[in-house]
Amino acid sequence: MFEDREPLFLRIGAGARESAVPWEAFQAEISPLNRHKLAPVRTVDDDRSFGFAAVPERMRVLALVGHPGPERAFDPQAAHDFLAETLAAAATASGRIDEYDLLQLRADDLDAAVALARTLRPNVVIFFGIGQRAPAPQLRTADGDDGWMAVSALAQRLFPTPHSAPPFWIFWACSLGEHDEQTSQSVEGGAALTALRQSGGISVLAMRSRIRVRAARIMIEALLGSFASGEPLEVAAAVSRAAALNADVISDGRMDYAAPAVWSLSEPVDAVSWGDEPAFPASWVAVRLLSGANELPALANGVAPIDETSSALARTWTRPGRYFAVTGSASIDPGSRARLLSVGAALRRDTGRPVVPVLPRSGATFDQRLRLWAEDAFRQLDPRHHDREIAQAIAAIRDTGLNGLARLLAIPDIVVLLGEVPDSAVAWDVLVTAAALSSVVVAGSAVPDAARQWAIDQLMMDMANEEIEAAVRAEPLVSAILSVSERALAMGDVGRITGVEAARLTRLDPFCVRVAGQRVLAETVRRTMLRLLPSETVDAAHRSCITMLLDRPVEHDFGALVEVVRHYASLREGSQAAEAINAAWLAAGAGWSISDRARLFDQATQSRVLVDELAAAPWFSICEAAIVLQQFALVRTMLSGRNFSTPVEKARKHAMLSECFKADATQPPAQQAMRREAAAAVAEAQAAVDAGIADAAVQLSQYRNNLARISQYFDHDYDGALAVYDTILKEVGPSAFANPIFGHLFAAASRNAAECVLDPAMRPLDPVIRDRAEALVQQGLEVARALHLAEVEMELRYTRARIAEAANDDQTAALILAGLSDGEAQRRYPLLAAIAADRLAWNEMRTGHRRFSWDDARARLRTLRLFEHAWAQRVVIRNRIDCADCLAARGAPDRETAIELLKDNVADIRRLPGLTGDEDAQRAAKTHAGLDVLTASGGTVWAAFLESPLAAKVPEPWKRGTAEEIWQGRI
Repeated sequence: MFEDREPLFLRIGAGARESAVPWEAFQAEISPLNRHKLAPVRTVDDDRSFGFAAVPERMRVLALVGHPGPERAFDPQAAHDFLAETLAAAATASGRIDEYDLLQLRADDLDAAVALARTLRPNVVIFFGIGQRAPAPQLRTADGDDGWMAVSALAQRLFPTPHSAPPFWIFWACSLGEHDEQTSQSVEGGAALTALRQSGGISVLAMRSRIRVRAARIMIEALLGSFASGEPLEVAAAVSRAAALNADVISDGRMDYAAPAVWSLSEPVDAVSWGDEPAFPASWVAVRLLSGANELPALANGVAPIDETSSALARTWTRPGRYFAVTGSASIDPGSRARLLSVGAALRRDTGRPVVPVLPRSGATFDQRLRLWAEDAFRQLDPRHHDREIAQAIAAIRDTGLNGLARLLAIPDIVVLLGEVPDSAVAWDVLVTAAALSSVVVAGSAVPDAARQWAIDQLMMDMANEEIEAAVRAEPLVSAILSVSERALAMGDVGRITGVEAARLTRLDPFCVRVAGQRVLAETVRRTMLRLLPSETVDAAHRSCITMLLDRPVEHDFGALVEVVRHYASLREGSQAAEAINAAWLAAGAGWSISDRARLFDQATQSRVLVDELAAAPWFSICEAAIVLQQFALVRTMLSGRNFSTPVEKARKHAMLSECFKADATQPPAQQAMRREAAAAVAEAQAAVDAGIADAAVQLSQYRNNLARISQYFDHDYDGALAVYDTILKEVGPSAFANPIFGHLFAAASRNAAECVLDPAMRPLDPVIRDRAEALVQQGLEVARALHLAEVEMELRYTRARIAEAANDDQTAALILAGLSDGEAQRRYPLLAAIAADRLAWNEMRTGHRRFSWDDARARLRTLRLFEHAWAQRVVIRNRIDCADCLAARGAPDRETAIELLKDNVADIRRLPGLTGDEDAQRAAKTHAGLDVLTASGGTVWAAFLESPLAAKVPEPWKRGTAEEIWQGRI
């Protein structure tokens, strides 16, 4: 039963037999992974109608430290300091603690406590000290036999009116709840709550037996952390007991862990909200993971000190990016593991970002080790509230391996600390293509080739600022060269260009990482040095790096070329950068990959001079790469700012601009510009053909294909577009396998033609129509595979999946979609991979192979919204309708979420007036019909929609129907 995700609330009645059982002690008998789930709550009456889950204001805590009396082990000042540290950590982690204050509670100075209570107006009171039951609960506030104060008297003194009294009381006292005969465990701990009930108390935590300080420290850290995060007091107590058991600080058989018990007037609730703060903030999500499976609980709770190096690394890694941290050991040993977790704790504390350390330990392959880690980690999380999104992503890793890791990396602002080097290219692709604002850190013994372009850091080095400053003072130019170079350098080359002998160069070794016998400065040290170095020294270092790199030809070393261009751009010498790119293009440009060209595009955007002086061929090449990677706005700006003279170049510019505007075609002005630029491309290409320019004919066919595609998808002129595709296929077919340009055009035209056959056909597809569409896809696939045209091959496979779905062949569709949404697909074509993954999920729900999960659906929506593309936006709108339908069917608790989704659709439909197709109109209609039904507007929302221009393309039967008929799909 403890495999269930939620805690098991154990309601213990007020009867003598029930309350006599030591329920809290049973926690030791449960698996360590599930101990925190047993949450006994003791009641003082039989009223089950009262549930207290919302405190009107954010948490304000009054912490009182009692008098030590004769107890030598109890140091009040140490207790005061400890409580202050713990409350500060909880306040940082949760954001719910609005204010707190501490006071030594003394009988001879009760007025100070009364004044503080009046000013603070606490809703939680903590007493940390010594208590007894004699015969009613008492607290020690002075020395001597008469140095005790009744709990009821304290409450009445501090809070004279019930409305001013706090609902929660925590008595961390050695024996406040214990019975006269401790060994019998016959406890009447409800006496404390009975006394406080008259003063507005609702829940009380008290101790059923004496507890030692070494256990108390661990337990109260866990208690306050969980309670401040939104857990009910009884669940926070369960977490506290689990922390003591897992820390194993008590080994003499005594059950200190079982001492904290909770009595409550309230029935168990899922969470406690404080003011307008939602339960469980993002900054709390990774507490159990950061504790290293409770090996380092103080680190996770934010009370352990964080060393200077961990803080420095955290400041570096908080900037979104990709980092490789060299550990200095063959595997991630306990020291490296603790440092990685320490950096994660600093990141969570300082930024509030969700931090997830992934520390695989066993398994034959990386994917298997990842799944086994996720299976273990998932059990430590509570996906009800605070860990919901991360927990669901970790569950996806457990079930699907790398695909689940991609889901984790899609969480906004995520920081993933990976304690193992992946062993496959697909795994590296998943890390590289994570959301732009994520931070990914991989820790390993040596830098692999896949991470050569990442920022390199040292995990275990001493980052003392004094030593870094001394190195800069001693060797300023060498320090600057290493600081500005993102490429590993041979120290011999550095010595030759600077005139510094080898012995002096070794002074920088402690700050460097070895990469294939060369050195690269640790990223955290680099950033520190750059802050210390004067600008003239940095400029001299850039020139030195250029000299070293140009000592060898860079035409066939693409990494060196990028470094040269980067250095020139830093010096604002765009002409020299353009010259280097032009020369390299002539020598080896045909072999540059999409990712290679994208790296040059990133550098080109830093210098207008560089852009203007690039030759046309490399200029178009890097812009095309940026279009593939969806960087439309930047490309459009660059294209618009440059003029060309030949009709071939003019045609290419117009065609690329049309692609950029197509991404924003939901806006009427952009749609008009898309059509205008596509037509201009055809006109210029025709002029080139008329002028007898070589290869202009195939260019003309490419642009006619693009213009026909616009007619097909935006005007729904399927017959006219199909005629154009048929002509193109006949023209280029004979040369398709021999020429990559002809082959790409043939494959793309085949896909377009297949969709012209598919889209207007009735469902389910007639077998003859399916065969015709399949034949077109197959001929395109044969060419695409032969020529290794990965992107167009994926688009053809997606079309084949759509054909199968339209023919009610869901099994075939699912197989194709699964292949289109794996890690390799995400690297090659992330937009299509995200759409395919979403389509696969709905396919599996429709066929009964998957249950609807709002967490899964929300994660897919978030991924799709990363793409500013009309295709993705249409899928998002359709998705929201389907999600709202599923949520509304689950009942009232999810109805509000469904309504919000439909309202988001309305906002997007208004924001994107270019969505004018027939299916767009039907989605708009269903959105408004759903809002009408779910908000019980009585037809007013639906009537207003029918009067709007949006309804012009809605089918006539829909216009005559009611909102309920449309929403339920009865028309």
